[in-house]
Amino acid sequence: MVIKITANSIENSWFELQQIDKWVYAIRERLDLIEPRFLTKFANSYLIVGKSKAALIDTGIGIHSMKKVVEPLVKNKTILVFNTHHHFDHIGNNYEWSKVYVHRFDLKRVALPEKLDFLETAKGPYAHELLKKGGKTVPADEHYPLIGGELFELGEIDLRIIHTPGHTPGSICVLTSRGHLIAGDTIHNGIVYLPPKEFLPSYAKSLNDLLTNFIQEQDLIVLGGHESTIITNQEVERLNQIIQELQKRIPEEKHEYDTFLNAYVLNQPPFKFVLPK
Repeated sequence: MVIKITANSIENSWFELQQIDKWVYAIRERLDLIEPRFLTKFANSYLIVGKSKAALIDTGIGIHSMKKVVEPLVKNKTILVFNTHHHFDHIGNNYEWSKVYVHRFDLKRVALPEKLDFLETAKGPYAHELLKKGGKTVPADEHYPLIGGELFELGEIDLRIIHTPGHTPGSICVLTSRGHLIAGDTIHNGIVYLPPKEFLPSYAKSLNDLLTNFIQEQDLIVLGGHESTIITNQEVERLNQIIQELQKRIPEEKHEYDTFLNAYVLNQPPFKFVLPK
């Protein structure tokens, strides 16, 4: 059962903190308060606390210090930091830690500052907070490339890295030995940003492999990178079904063009999909 933890600081007023179970916390931020035209309300990061170490999966948007939220939960444990992919809303607080693990295919985009051009015209009331910080991503000091298959021991809970190319070339999911799949933007509810059409088969394969080889077989708790934290098996199966169909044929008649996203939006309930031009 998910437990919402009451805010008691400036940071916790911005971050919505949920305890998923003994091992995992969700740390949520309002992406729509930065830019509502992304059509996404929540961005989710996850903290896994083992007996000897902890792991932070994604570092959020970067408005307030995530470190101040995480440290009281892990006390004096070493924190390993991972990025599920290179997008700004998942790497915003990387600079608060000296080392970050990221898949080698996304490493360059994480390791170099990236200007957030959209902030100049963003419609969200908190976009100015990121502009005050320079309007660009701030990398960590060091980056460790992942290839997939790595195992990290935290003490009574282990993590395995799964390379799931599609949303980005270096997207990863994190599988725990206690039955969680932290899925980043590979699996989540709400609006799903698809890769260019030529890379859609890679995403379709990643999603289908996760469903058949891990989620259904091990009955995992799937934790998404956006919107609701826990994704049901039925929701994952529906997402997989739609993606398998889309890789064969994208129904042109259902396109709506979004001028801000410079992309088409396809409504396939209960999901919407952003299709690059």
